[in-house]
Amino acid sequence: MLDSDPNNGYLHHKLYETFSPDGAVQGTGTTIVRITPDAQTSVFFQGQPGLGLTTALGIVRRGFVFVGSLPTTDGTCKTIGQTSLLIIDRNGNQVTTLSDPNLLNGPWDLTVRDQGELAPVFVPNVLSGTVTRINLRIPKNGNPIVEKMTQIASDSVMIPSHTRLSQEPREFPRQEASS
Repeated sequence: MLDSDPNNGYLHHKLYETFSPDGAVQGTGTTIVRITPDAQTSVFFQGQPGLGLTTALGIVRRGFVFVGSLPTTDGTCKTIGQTSLLIIDRNGNQVTTLSDPNLLNGPWDLTVRDQGELAPVFVPNVLSGTVTRINLRIPKNGNPIVEKMTQIASDSVMIPSHTRLSQEPREFPRQEASS
């Protein structure tokens, strides 16, 4: 869940993603839902089946949303597809997909340091145990531009059910959806 910024067009709305839809397993979620201050809900973004949204979710004042994708058909590492980071505009349209098998290898959580035109994004990768920094430039009336992607940490393992870094076996634990 994220509170959106008052300057980006959704005054005090919240965004929720379905990274593990009801009755399903992690790696199969496709939807980001918007909730207004008066509790009205609507679909903000609807991806294709098999997208596999993760808890990597961030928003910047210029109206862009970043969300991780780690698709799997059964919630295990055996069936993981190409992982990526999606960039979505303020209207719920996918602007671009960032993918790199070495630098975006299982994006799970993220942190954005929103500085207006500059927005470094820090992405822990659950499959490789690395952290990647993505330097983005976001022109006032344009889409984000990747200036550089760099691995800034390694040898850490993030456990998806706990969304924290640790030194534990690289399993992709099953987690029940909660409401």
